[in-house]
Amino acid sequence: MVRSSVAFTLSLVVGCQVAPAPVAVAPCACPSRQANDEVNRLIAQLQFQRLGDGFEPVEPAGTSELAARLATLNEHLGELLLRLPGTGAAGAADASAARGERAGAAAVAAAGPADPADLDLLRQALGVVEQQRRVCLQNLANVNTVGWKKRAMYVTTVMHAPTGVELPVAGPVHMVCTAGALEITDRSLDVAIDGDGCFAVVLPDGTCGYTRDGTFHLNADGKLVTGSGNVLLPEITVPNDTLEISIDPEGCVSGRCAGSPDTSTRFGQLTLHRFVNPSGLLAVGANVLRQTEASGPPITGTPGSNGLGTLKQGFVERSNVQVLDELVNLQALDRQRAVLVRVLAGYGVFVR
Repeated sequence: MVRSSVAFTLSLVVGCQVAPAPVAVAPCACPSRQANDEVNRLIAQLQFQRLGDGFEPVEPAGTSELAARLATLNEHLGELLLRLPGTGAAGAADASAARGERAGAAAVAAAGPADPADLDLLRQALGVVEQQRRVCLQNLANVNTVGWKKRAMYVTTVMHAPTGVELPVAGPVHMVCTAGALEITDRSLDVAIDGDGCFAVVLPDGTCGYTRDGTFHLNADGKLVTGSGNVLLPEITVPNDTLEISIDPEGCVSGRCAGSPDTSTRFGQLTLHRFVNPSGLLAVGANVLRQTEASGPPITGTPGSNGLGTLKQGFVERSNVQVLDELVNLQALDRQRAVLVRVLAGYGVFVR
């Protein structure tokens, strides 16, 4: 099976070598499913494993000439894949990555003597790509963290004149403060914020922090605390003989106690805090944020007032991370890193 696959590969490679220069073809508006199936069949028959930014056969290539032909075949496959339809962001990312690979190959061929300033720019761009990857991985790691807001990095680009490659320049990392989906839990101490606002908590150093995580518990003193053990502000203490707890949309915490099961007792009032620029809040770990000059001072009030959201008991707010988007971003960043590594290799600087 492997021999026949290799023979098929060689015949296809020879065909690629002797074929006339490809003619530019406009992408089809409605390509058929048969075209996609054909490409998938072709790639399956080649039995290649993708390593980094190139192809490596399952069996050794044998000669440098064969390796060169395989590289040419890789380029032809890339051109063919570009003519196929993409779906949403994934299709756009694949097309952009393929263009980047072609630009990287041209850049390596055009790279002249190494200029220290140019090398510094390329190394900095490689560092920016690594930072972006870490942000994506952080988002994926917190996809199931209650109330967590995804992080994103402001990035601009500059043209690298010697090679014509666009290099990323890092800006600050910020939170994307869109709402996450509300998930029902039917747990009385789970509270989701439907709208703007955060809960205030006392941090271990005595300062005030903010969180969207409403998975509350009772500590040994009967106080409402977060999952990390931070006491909620203002403090709300629930009696030991409480039979049930009720939290209304406006934040009133009440319940029935064993001493008077027929009457409702008010335990306290939840308040919310919102910021003019919530993206400026500083993440300090444990799903807690701190106020900064960029965020501005908090606007405090009862839920449902001053532009604050209301509360939903028995719900939690899921993170606003979209897994597919993060995976597509990671794929594009990996291809971008491969281009930069190849450009640096053209200058005689080799990076793992």
